[in-house]
Amino acid sequence: MTSVWIFMGAAAIAVLAGVRLIALPPGSTMLSRPLVTGASVVLWAFSTWLIPLLLALGVWRHALRRVPLRYELGWWNLVFPVGMYAVTTHELGRATGTPWLTSAGRWEVRIAAVFWAVVFAAMILARLRARPTATHGSAGAGRTARPRSTAPAAPGAPP
Repeated sequence: MTSVWIFMGAAAIAVLAGVRLIALPPGSTMLSRPLVTGASVVLWAFSTWLIPLLLALGVWRHALRRVPLRYELGWWNLVFPVGMYAVTTHELGRATGTPWLTSAGRWEVRIAAVFWAVVFAAMILARLRARPTATHGSAGAGRTARPRSTAPAAPGAPP
């Protein structure tokens, strides 16, 4: 489920590429500046439209379908697109001279940083929970026995 966020991130990357083209001196690209600006704004709007849809799909999955919300490696698939969207919003605002986009981008960068921290903390907690606990009072607690080989030892090999 988390891999669908990559689609939103890909659209954000395309917007950032457009922003970089907008920043080039006039006449240095084969495409006109208004065309690149228009395409970038449309792709940014598409990325923006995807966010509520993807959040709704997450609510549907975890609240309605009752899939437990626990850490899995795929959560990192959400972190990059959210961060890329935030940077793209800020940079599109700068390139087009749209102050409200620049301000929104600054807030989104903070949200992306918090999101990264939450996923990182969930990863650490999942790792700590997965550690085997030692039983008090037993010799060799927490260690697993190595299976012994039934094949004859090679000459000169330690037992």
